Amino acid sequence: MYFKIYYEVVKLKKLNIGIIAHVDAGKTTLTENILHLGGVVKEIGRVDKGNTQTDSMAVERRRGISVRAAVTSFIHNSVQFNLIDTPGHVDFVAEVERVFSVLDGVVLVVSAKEGLQSQTRVLMDTIVSLGMPCIVFINKIDRMGAELKKVFADVKDYMGGWLVNAEEMDDELAQLAKAGQVYPAFYGSALKGVGVKELLDAIPQFLPEAAQEADKAVSGVVFKIDNSTRERLAYVRLYQGRLQLRDMVDHNGKQEKIVRLARLEGSKVVQCNFVEAGDITVLYLKDLKVGNVIGEPNQHMRKIRLARPTLSVEVLPNEPAQKRMLYESLVQLADEDPLLDLSNNKKMSVHMFGEVQMEILHELLFERYGISVHFSQSSTIYMEVPTKMSSAVAPIFKSGMPYAAGVGFRIEPLSVGSGLQYVTEVSFGDLEKPFQNAVQEAVFETCKHGVYGWEITDVKIIFDYADYHSVKSTPSDFRNLTPLVLMEAFTNAGVTLLEPYLDFELQVPQTSIAKAIYDLQCMKGEIAETINGDFIRITGIIPSHNCKGYGAKIGGYTEGQGIWLTKFHGYRPTAFAEDKVNTDEVNIATNKTKYILYKSGGAK
Repeated sequence: MYFKIYYEVVKLKKLNIGIIAHVDAGKTTLTENILHLGGVVKEIGRVDKGNTQTDSMAVERRRGISVRAAVTSFIHNSVQFNLIDTPGHVDFVAEVERVFSVLDGVVLVVSAKEGLQSQTRVLMDTIVSLGMPCIVFINKIDRMGAELKKVFADVKDYMGGWLVNAEEMDDELAQLAKAGQVYPAFYGSALKGVGVKELLDAIPQFLPEAAQEADKAVSGVVFKIDNSTRERLAYVRLYQGRLQLRDMVDHNGKQEKIVRLARLEGSKVVQCNFVEAGDITVLYLKDLKVGNVIGEPNQHMRKIRLARPTLSVEVLPNEPAQKRMLYESLVQLADEDPLLDLSNNKKMSVHMFGEVQMEILHELLFERYGISVHFSQSSTIYMEVPTKMSSAVAPIFKSGMPYAAGVGFRIEPLSVGSGLQYVTEVSFGDLEKPFQNAVQEAVFETCKHGVYGWEITDVKIIFDYADYHSVKSTPSDFRNLTPLVLMEAFTNAGVTLLEPYLDFELQVPQTSIAKAIYDLQCMKGEIAETINGDFIRITGIIPSHNCKGYGAKIGGYTEGQGIWLTKFHGYRPTAFAEDKVNTDEVNIATNKTKYILYKSGGAK
């Protein structure tokens, strides 16, 4: 109640910040101490005791790792903190990706003992590339083997030389920190509460407050969906404007009335009458998806891709009678994590980052839904790209198609990593918006499954021809025709397969170096750097498919001393082979007769 009254009477500064780190760097312990200082918790929880505030799911508390991003809100020194604790394990980088898109600044936790680990580097790369304001908290300074000077120097070097001890920073440097041009460094021990108050008190000095433009048009974005309770909760970062009960809001091309509205008080979702720019709010609109824009777009909204899953697995119920229930449960989990990319064609399959994520999915399905499952052997996720420019057109009523529509497309290959781009050269005067929307939606849906059954990427698709009948044509005609014409263009062009590569870091004792080099050569790894010492550190890139399960193998030949770390690098061309075809997911529109029969209600 105090929070609510204080919030509505006093115009508070608002800070939307994230706590990020490599797994086991002490991120959740730091968050727990901050929440204690902010009055959210009376007693500081411990990860090893399974009683922390932000690790609320049973699987998180049992394993001692964060799986989902957790949002809390509190007031400290007349500042409203909206704080998001994120997972540290690389298998849950998608959660970090979604949170990054709505933050004003971050606190990066680095272990003074373990130093710069693989996920730490991924996060630092993202911070630097985005110009994200960031405070670095060097944790575990009390641990045996902590190397403060070395870790500070390594972070400074990796982040472009702009790391500065916080106590040395003047007002000018503080402003540069808020602009993401300088990174203040703090030191402490989250486990013992050392340095945490100094960090919390200083956050408003070094990280920017959220703009509070409540008088502008509504603009927000959905960054988290939670189906773990009886109600589906959509978490929204509001960039500008004001939302209140009974307002009509635009989303997904439609308008809907707000009949319930909530904000965070501590970690509790509490009903309220209004929220304003700078707030994180909870909406109960059932059709909202992660990434949906509420109202109009905002320049501060970010689309970030830290990594993408490289493995696909089939999920099978141990009890065949639970197959339908399993599918419905996976739909909910894919609603929370769209990168699961649930497919239910001839089999139920999902995309995964690694073994730990697979284990967590297994436990979530049992704990939340009572479903016991097993998985098929994981397979590599390939991508498809066109090899050359091509085009295809189907004039209305002249192409043997049973649809009252005419469409044509050009496709142009793009460089690796460019993604899928769509452009229309058809004016809305020549083809009305509902028809154009149907074409665009069908293009993106079609490209999820290509000639060989994999997602199509790195291509520009130009919609350059359209025709319609003023009486007979419907958006469905255009939606149904588009896949046939588009797949004709890709078939004409020919496609090349891409395979995922990983950055790797291998640490082995001197006695194991020959074996390590031999293995890397067999796995077609490309070595970039080798650093000598008591332990040899080798870095480079390697095909994801070739190194599956290698972490366990290292433990065997190094007597448990070896370390194998990987992160997503990107996609590269690979030679075609029949076993790389995703047979069950080949786009049905590559077979005109079969596709038309399917669309008419015939056998699939």
